[in-house]
Amino acid sequence: MGGSRPPNEYSGATAGDGVPRGGHIPGAKNVFWMENLASKDNPVLKPAPEMLAKYEAAGVKRGKKLVVYCRTGVLASHDYFTLKLLGFSPVLYEESFFEWSNAPGTPVETSKP
Repeated sequence: MGGSRPPNEYSGATAGDGVPRGGHIPGAKNVFWMENLASKDNPVLKPAPEMLAKYEAAGVKRGKKLVVYCRTGVLASHDYFTLKLLGFSPVLYEESFFEWSNAPGTPVETSKP
């Protein structure tokens, strides 16, 4: 699955604290965790069909392994919860992109924000 980070961090336009190489894990898709909320001022979850459509548009499929991550695992916990609520079985990469981008030899992709 991929990142729960803001689009500018996922794309690599902004690296994020402690992240030496901006971008994302190759093949990851981004669903920024706040996109599941009605609004910043009204932080309640959107209707399930609307959230499901967003994940499906990002390539999430039932029965396919889903790993969620962010920079340190905190933001990804929201996607983890939301995906569980929608009936998926995600796995949380706790060390997330902080660990990945600091590990020698791990590939990092960038994209347009």
